[in-house]
Parts: sequence; C-alpha cells; structure tokens
Amino acid sequence: MTKYDLERYDRQIRISGFGEEGQKRLKGARVLVAGAGGLGFPTSAYLVAAGVGTVKIVDCESVELSILNRQLLHWHGDVGKRKVESACGKLQGINPTVKVEVCFIADFTSTPHFLFLRRLFKATSKPDWNGLERGVSQRPLFKGLNIQLGR
Repeated sequence: MTKYDLERYDRQIRISGFGEEGQKRLKGARVLVAGAGGLGFPTSAYLVAAGVGTVKIVDCESVELSILNRQLLHWHGDVGKRKVESACGKLQGINPTVKVEVCFIADFTSTPHFLFLRRLFKATSKPDWNGLERGVSQRPLFKGLNIQLGR
C-alpha cells in the first residue's frame, strides 16, 4: 500500500476486521457493473471511491435529455454520447487510481463476461418474483442471455 492509499482509504482501513489487508483485496478486485444509469451509477461510483482495482461497466444506451433528472452521472453536455463513455471520465475523476473499463453492448456479446453471465443464469436457482422475468429479460442488456427466472 502506498502512502497515497493509506491516506485516501484511512477511514475504511480503520474499520475493525477490514484493515490494510481488506483494502489490498479491494485493490486487486475486478467488478462488472451492468448498466451506467440509475442503479449502475451509484454502484460504480461507490466501488470506484472505495478503491476496487478494476470496474468494468457495460451498457447499450446513449444519454438522453429525459434521463438527466434521475441519472446524476450524466450531464447536459453528455446528451447523445454513449452512457459508458459519459460514465468513464467522471468515475476516473472520482478516483484516478482505479481502472475503469467500458463496453458498449454491441461489443458485449462477444466478451467472456457475456458467456459467464449466460452460464450463471442457466446454472443458478432463481426466485419467482412477480414480473421479474418479463422486466429483466426485456431489458436490452439482458435480451441475449435468455434469462428464465423462477423455473
């Protein structure tokens, strides 16, 4: 851990049971965040702020004026840009020591992440939440996964 790391993450390092070892584990971690919108932004922002080593964001949408009131990662000047591109610079601004990778959905289906998610959704037991199958499987990011929840 560098002097910078010790100062930046001082408050979380002080947490009992976490310490420097916990921070080292975070620094070595890789996380995939599906979406750069309403839930993906706070998730990715907190992961980056906490010092997770690599955060990869996948999304298939562009920034539209109608989302600016609820998706705080995207600003007026971002309208028309891909959400992943809009998110990347801002997340690097939160913590320049974290590697932020982005993947536009057109590229996502050919990545190992897509194959992993496809296997995961087929292999795991899923709860039968009312309407979840229809809602999740119709999202553009998940359409190619053939998600069948609750079966």
